Formats: sequence, structure tokens, C-alpha cells
Amino acid sequence: MTQKTYKYRIYLTKKQQRLSQEWLVLCCQVYNAALDERKSAYRMAGISLGYAQQCAELPGCKEVCPDLAQVPAQVLQDVVKRVCQNGHASTAVRHPKNSDCETDANGQVVCVHHL
Repeated sequence: MTQKTYKYRIYLTKKQQRLSQEWLVLCCQVYNAALDERKSAYRMAGISLGYAQQCAELPGCKEVCPDLAQVPAQVLQDVVKRVCQNGHASTAVRHPKNSDCETDANGQVVCVHHL
């Protein structure tokens, strides 16, 4: 059975480009924070945080950081899901799939957005 693949090209307005860049930066920050939280919980208490536990904290994060309120909840939940899929507290830092990311000298994931 053959599988077809479709590739779509989108043309964003300047406003959409700016918004997507802002969302990407926020998603990178959420990814790093979730990964750091998992690593810290494992290192300090020997517990592994799960997807549901970290997603339950997202509304509180939006209160502390109002910029997160502009990003849809499903997008932030997907970022946390990628942390669960790609890296665990006891393993090395891994990057989100299908993204142009690097790890800086501090071990933080830095995403590069090409427009």
C-alpha cells in the first residue's frame, strides 16, 4: 500500500509572521521549563512527573505569565506531550521532533524559526 504525502506552502502576512515567532518563543520556553521541572523532580525527589500533572499546571502558568494566554491551550499541551515523548528526567536532553532546535551551552533548547 502506498502512502501519499502532501506538502503545503503558506504565505503569512507580517502580522502572522510576528505572531508565529512569538508563539514559537513561548513554546520553547514552556518546553524548557517542563523539561527542567521533570529533571529537577527526578533529581531531588526521585519522582517522574507525567503528562497529566504538567498539563494541570498550565492554567497557573498562564496566570503567572500572561503572554502564555495568547497561545491556545492545545498548543501548550502538545509542547508538554513532546517533552514526555522525547526526553525523560533520567535521560539526556532531546529536541522536539520536526523542529530546528539546538542545545545551548546551558543545556537549554533554543529553537530557530526561519521565515
